Amino acid sequence: ALPISKAGNAPTEQDWKNLMDYLADANVYWDNRDKKKNLLFLKKLSESEYIKIAVDVLTTERYLKLPKVDTMFYLRIATEDEVGVQEYRQIMGLKKIR
Repeated sequence: ALPISKAGNAPTEQDWKNLMDYLADANVYWDNRDKKKNLLFLKKLSESEYIKIAVDVLTTERYLKLPKVDTMFYLRIATEDEVGVQEYRQIMGLKKIR
């Protein structure tokens, strides 16, 4: 499998500029899969495309625990994109916070 950035799913410069808007307007899920403790923000961009932002809420910077954007990428759920569809289904099975 290609790394996310090589697969064309990496965020654009404009996505980083829109980060706060995405976080404010996204559905939020608690992700504790694979021993992680992340909040997943899933912002719908179109019927077949989302932007997925994973925020690590327990990152330690020096002595403070601060949230940190762990990953951000496009999640495409078109029928031919089985990886995106599978990840979308797994996220829908997580506990929705907002």
